[in-house]
Amino acid sequence: VENRYENNAPIFEIFMELQEPIVVYFLNLDPNSKTGFVFFTENLLDDIYETMNLLYRVAQDPPEITDDNIIRFMDELENKPEITKQRTDIMNKVKQALQSIRIHGKGYMVYSYLWIWDKNNYLSEVKKYGRNLTLAERDAELELEGSSGIKPIGTGEYPPVSVYKEQLDKFIDLQDQVHQWETYDVFFGFLRLNMEGFKRSVLSQISQWISLFKMDLINFVRNSLQELQDFIDEAKV
Repeated sequence: VENRYENNAPIFEIFMELQEPIVVYFLNLDPNSKTGFVFFTENLLDDIYETMNLLYRVAQDPPEITDDNIIRFMDELENKPEITKQRTDIMNKVKQALQSIRIHGKGYMVYSYLWIWDKNNYLSEVKKYGRNLTLAERDAELELEGSSGIKPIGTGEYPPVSVYKEQLDKFIDLQDQVHQWETYDVFFGFLRLNMEGFKRSVLSQISQWISLFKMDLINFVRNSLQELQDFIDEAKV
């Protein structure tokens, strides 16, 4: 973990992915999981120990070696307390790194509305009220069957164009921010978090939000033009 001959490149990698509605990690961060990174590291250390148990000490006089007194590398290592301490130190660093990744990942949960919220319900609220309602406002509307006192912005099917502009600007700005996210982050020097898949999924979600409002705006313009055409046709008659 530490002595890597001045090579600062991380030696392990964990992938962060969005599998709606949750964020997952491969290998996972659960210290008790048999498919987690802790279990993988412990198995790797066990394999190293087992390799030492299979290797004979080189500095032995072959004619004097018998099956009863043959010495393996593990015989030299198993009674050394510093080896046990080193293994404990490695596992502690692994667990600390995973905890840091867990905290780092929680910072992205402020964007969870992008994949959790119902997009069509959000669009309906924005078209009716000019914005999305708070949870308390939404509950009040449901409880009072639309008589909570929250005023719609109009009586028509579509809101003013300024409402579309506000929403599109918000999501386009957010898209620019996400493009600036770091794809990789290194923890404790040896463990890299690969967020490429997560970042790609979040950008895909934002694109869906942008398309949602663009398509509704297009329908608004198309219907308005059709109404204008119908009016002109009637006027000619």
